[in-house]
Amino acid sequence: MSEKIGVLKSNSDRLNNWVYIMVGPQASGKNTFIANDPILKDLVCMSHDDFVVGKWTREKWEIVHEFFNKTINIVIKEVDDLVVNDMYLLPEYRAPVVKLAKDHGFKVCAVVMNTSLAQCHKWNNKRGDRGHYGPIPVDVLNDAYKAFLENNPIDKIGDIMAAEGFDCVMVVNPTEGQNGTINSINLTK
Repeated sequence: MSEKIGVLKSNSDRLNNWVYIMVGPQASGKNTFIANDPILKDLVCMSHDDFVVGKWTREKWEIVHEFFNKTINIVIKEVDDLVVNDMYLLPEYRAPVVKLAKDHGFKVCAVVMNTSLAQCHKWNNKRGDRGHYGPIPVDVLNDAYKAFLENNPIDKIGDIMAAEGFDCVMVVNPTEGQNGTINSINLTK
């Protein structure tokens, strides 16, 4: 897992036709990682959250998901690189984005947040009342974390993402106040 790869060895190798798909439960540090990463912070970033005002509901999710899918089909034709920021815990949610990226000639990198549940809870408690970004209910966060671990076991993440069509994986081990360490796995031959 700690193998450093040529594709992402330097920041300049991380540009030119890449789609980065963030993978991790709520409060795992995805937004903080994007904001602090020297490359990702300057790229166009799309999230379902961008299309919601107020608290999330199931009804809003259905409408937003449809709108997001239509919008990403337009945006991907206009950018050189893109960050797609959502939980993407399950392969069936990632598959359409991977396919769309590949269909438009992009390489696809999964950015997997390897954050402990305790750290997710700690960061979640700091969210305060920020609209739909407010604290996630404990049971919802616990369920999302469980789904994350069941579908994305870190010790098998390279094989899982390769089978889904990803070209590389960046496993982020975040720590308080910083992005932490990043391990990259090359999935292409």
